[in-house]
Amino acid sequence: MLSLYAARPHTGLTARLQIRHPRPAPRLRLTNINPGAPEVVFNQTNVFTEPPMKSNSSTSRRELLMALALLPLARLAHGAPPIEVQVWKEPTCGCCGDWIKHMEANGFKVFVNLGGTNAARARLGIPQNMASCHTALVGGYAIEGHVPARDVKRLLKEKPSAIGLSAPGMPIGSPGMDTPAYNGKKNPYSVMLIAKNGSSTVYQKYEGNAS
Repeated sequence: MLSLYAARPHTGLTARLQIRHPRPAPRLRLTNINPGAPEVVFNQTNVFTEPPMKSNSSTSRRELLMALALLPLARLAHGAPPIEVQVWKEPTCGCCGDWIKHMEANGFKVFVNLGGTNAARARLGIPQNMASCHTALVGGYAIEGHVPARDVKRLLKEKPSAIGLSAPGMPIGSPGMDTPAYNGKKNPYSVMLIAKNGSSTVYQKYEGNAS
């Protein structure tokens, strides 16, 4: 008997595929591990509509198809891998470190390069008028300054033809510039989309609370 297992995190659900020989119908069991919950069993005929096959090679093919059907559940069990971000910052920049913590808290895996920020900015094509205190690279896009993680995720989803995003300067209230030292103050600022020709347009606008 061949058994394959997959689990979906935080749901209490596991899936088990049992294949018995010589040729009984494979069964897919969806089991809720919470006490007293019922177990749901799907026979092979519930999953595939093709007629029963007679040869050993056909049986192997059916087993392979059933195993492939479980692959999405297996991927859910492990979860999507974190998106990697390369960051260039100067060793003495504290707000850069706070922005990195913000990105990590939102599911990114950050690799830090100390020094070389200006060189990285020039190499990635970020105009000087879009500059900030740190530079990042994620998914082929440049990220300059205190850009919120939500805008980075939106950028990676929409995949525009662009250099990347920038929050020019160091706007108070942006991620990494929102520590208790600022007493909740938030200045209005815009995240800019930098086109490949160096021009920029507003990608996301944030309202402040400063009077």
